[in-house]
Amino acid sequence: MHQLQFHLHDGSSLVHSLEEGITTLGRHPDSIVVLDFPSVSRYHAILELGPKGCILVDKRSRNGTRVNGAKIHKTSLKNGDSVTFGHVQATYTDS
Repeated sequence: MHQLQFHLHDGSSLVHSLEEGITTLGRHPDSIVVLDFPSVSRYHAILELGPKGCILVDKRSRNGTRVNGAKIHKTSLKNGDSVTFGHVQATYTDS
């Protein structure tokens, strides 16, 4: 099962299971994963899950997307990667 576990500022967490295909992330209510935080752009990023793994693409967000601390435009995710959307932190797992 592929998922993102979001670590929120109040100490709580939110887990989103990923399905094959495209998952949109952003502040806009049409996003599959709505992240209603000021540092997250309306259309922040997309995840594409397929037979070759999970690809993360930043959609020219204002505050960027980082994987393990490095700013990315497009990258493959690996189990345990730390992903940051603006200032919202998450962990990707594929177990």
